[in-house]
Order: sequence, then C-alpha cells, then structure tokens
Amino acid sequence: MELINQNQIIEKSISYDSIKKIGIYFLIKDKQIIYIGQSINIHNRLSHHSSRKQFDAISIIECNPDNLDELESLYIHAIKPCLNGNGKKGEKNAPFNRRELRIE
Repeated sequence: MELINQNQIIEKSISYDSIKKIGIYFLIKDKQIIYIGQSINIHNRLSHHSSRKQFDAISIIECNPDNLDELESLYIHAIKPCLNGNGKKGEKNAPFNRRELRIE
C-alpha cells in the first residue's frame, strides 16, 4: 500500500467550516448525485446519512435559510436523484412541486 503525500491530502480536503454551513447538500455515489437535501447545519445532518453510508462524496451549496425549500426543490426536479423518492404523479419528493415552482 502506498501512502499519498501531505500535499495530495491537503488538495483533497474541504474546510471543516464548510460542512457546518446552511445550504443544500448533494450525496454522490460513483460520480452520480443520488440524494439532495437541505439543512441549517449540514455537518449534523450528514452524520445521520453516514450511519447508512450509501455515498462516497458530498457537495455543498450555501444559501440563505429563507431559500432552502425553493432551491432544494429546483435541484431535485432538475436532477431527479434516485434516493429522493417519488411523490404524486411520479414527481420526485421535494418541498415544492413543479407547478408551485412554475417549471415544466
């Protein structure tokens, strides 16, 4: 087994503060977004997901708490991740449906 060097470790790092942020998070498995969620404390929320670890990477978009529902819904409807489940009429479960967001 070969160890990676310090520079490689640092290049792959993300700021610890970035996972404490308010925003939308994306769980990624094999370079595919499999789940989209929101939280006012992403670090705490991810600890719930990690107990059922089905992902190998995360991405985070910070946003204002007042925009969480709308932004999460837009991403869910645009990307259609497999683990967000389906609601009425085959739409993905999201705080707002496509009609409420005025998207086709």
